[in-house]
Amino acid sequence: SSAASDVYKRQLLVASTHNHAGPDTEGLWGPALLGLIPLKSGIDPDYLDWVERRVARGILRAVATARPARLYTGRFLAPEGLAVNMREPDDVPREVTVLRVAGREGFTIGTVVNYANHAEALQDKNRWLSADWPGVLCREVDMALGGVTLFFSGPAGGMLEPANHPDDPEAQRLAFREALGGSLAAGVIEQAIGGMEEIRRPRLKVFNHRFELPIHAEGLVALAMNLNLLEPRPLRDEHLTTEAALVDLGNLQLITVPGEITPEVGRQIAKTLDAPYRMIVTLGMDHLAYMISDRQWKDPQFYYEREMSLGSQTTGLVLEALETLVT
Repeated sequence: SSAASDVYKRQLLVASTHNHAGPDTEGLWGPALLGLIPLKSGIDPDYLDWVERRVARGILRAVATARPARLYTGRFLAPEGLAVNMREPDDVPREVTVLRVAGREGFTIGTVVNYANHAEALQDKNRWLSADWPGVLCREVDMALGGVTLFFSGPAGGMLEPANHPDDPEAQRLAFREALGGSLAAGVIEQAIGGMEEIRRPRLKVFNHRFELPIHAEGLVALAMNLNLLEPRPLRDEHLTTEAALVDLGNLQLITVPGEITPEVGRQIAKTLDAPYRMIVTLGMDHLAYMISDRQWKDPQFYYEREMSLGSQTTGLVLEALETLVT
């Protein structure tokens, strides 16, 4: 929203939790013929305007109430049994990275949590409007520590999902949502109580980088754009402009990726960062579908991710752009 971006320009970071139980903010999930052939975009412009106004209000209020703070970092392993990898079952990252922002008096101003798992514990047959398990996570941490909790989704593409079954009864799926979010919240709270590492004399540096990506003309993303299902965006010679950001706090670096990446690609990105604590924020600053590794591109089981991507060059170009951002 221009209410905030006109003032703070390149200082804003926006990311999605990739929630499966919320309104359609992309356009791909509108009315469809036989449930397969899209007839119109699923975007509600009035809802998006409302979201933008609320976000802008939150930004302006945060700036108006800003105060000196101390930063603390920590990490822990999520319990087993919360996530499964539908493509490569042995690759289930469990690391949860936490950043706590506290006032000089010790009270919590905010907590940032980064973990890789799709926000879809309610599964495909759900009819509830819900923040899913990230909502439970943020609610429980807010209640225990105070302040405002933010969740950023890590590399969960291809395909890290909650470890329950789509055909489970509704009550069981609702309970798993609470258990998943509650388990993560307990880990975050234990970190805060048990003692986290303070970032002493943090250096706050924010870097932004804009770059172009080609769109495969015969892919499903190009088709969705041609059918006016997605919000219009300018193209130049079948290329679109996107962006990424890096927040460097010294002991912790946070980098955004403009799409949904697999854990393997996440590890490639992590190698470019030199901080002991790292947050890789997917669907950050943009959402340009799936980004898989060259090895995965050749693997037949990643057929869906290939179809729902900009093309085979995308991941390599994104990695190059992120390396430029870091260096």
